[in-house]
Amino acid sequence: MRDLHFDLHGHSVTIGTDDADLRSFVRAHFETEARTEPEADLRVRASWIWGKPAPFETEAFHREGAEKLGRGLQLVGAQPGAGSGGARAVWSRVPGFPELTMSFTLRGESGSRLDVEARCAYEPKGVGRRLEYLRRGRAERKRNRLFFKLMYFMIYYPMAWQLERARGWGLLHASAVALPSGRAVILSGLGGVGKSTLGLSLLSRPGARLLSDNLIFHDEDRIYSCPEPVRLDAASLAGMADSGIEPERTRLPVTAHPKPTYRVGPARQAQNAAPAAVYFLRFARRSSIMRVSPERAAEMLAAGNDLAAEIKDYRPCHALLTMLAAEGGARPPAPRARLAAMLARADCAVFRIAQGEKISETVARLAETLEAPA
Repeated sequence: MRDLHFDLHGHSVTIGTDDADLRSFVRAHFETEARTEPEADLRVRASWIWGKPAPFETEAFHREGAEKLGRGLQLVGAQPGAGSGGARAVWSRVPGFPELTMSFTLRGESGSRLDVEARCAYEPKGVGRRLEYLRRGRAERKRNRLFFKLMYFMIYYPMAWQLERARGWGLLHASAVALPSGRAVILSGLGGVGKSTLGLSLLSRPGARLLSDNLIFHDEDRIYSCPEPVRLDAASLAGMADSGIEPERTRLPVTAHPKPTYRVGPARQAQNAAPAAVYFLRFARRSSIMRVSPERAAEMLAAGNDLAAEIKDYRPCHALLTMLAAEGGARPPAPRARLAAMLARADCAVFRIAQGEKISETVARLAETLEAPA
């Protein structure tokens, strides 16, 4: 079977698996087709087993030079000062994901390329749990939920780490929409505040295009898309219909996430843009807008990252890969004040949404604010 492949902002990713269900899930999640790319920046091999654990081979932990780092971490084959080729770490206790075992291997003279092996397995514990999964659809739902989470650990997180080291890009938990002017608005807020709904509803404005729904990359000047499915509940869909927006369902199984998954067509997507505004969404008794300084906005975005589940899951992966690169002799990227520099030219504000305000009214108010001079 040929590997699946996609390119994101010039960064090439290849995913291979022999499991038909997992392969179908990856194709639907990233809307990718089979293609050979042996020199991809990120190469992923994945496997899936139901009914028994799937740890890495025991002998891998006893090779000459292997070191136990604790908490399920093994360092295999790293040679400090000798370049990062062959530096490998095995992660048998992934925080927050007990069903997953991973291996990371750095390639290239500067450790710029990465191989990931991910083994996801689930073994029902106890008679009651095994009987529960005999019910129709229960095992399939568990498998699909694990697959959805697996996409982040084996693809999004390693890719985000590579983009940070190679290009100095940061990762933000936010939605973003490219405006007809060619610039973009970033919508930040905690889960349930309406980032996805408002972002997609802004597409009702002529010329607006979706950059990202949940995660975005950034450098000092621009923000960049991250190809995730959009998750929307019934209330969000009803509100969007009021704005004349009907997003398209993805090909992912309906049991992949508690919320149905959607995406917009390629013609309504944007790849990157310079931000014109950053709005922090809040529910309040009355509608209002309160401007904040770029420095304060940067702190608020960083705090929002700390509260986002996706970013909290990413940080252990980031730390392990950074440690592996350092053990292998690769130099860290030079520090850069990326976020504050990017926001220096943007209109930053807290955007309060009144209780009971219709989505169409919020979208109209948001669009009016974006079109008004700062």
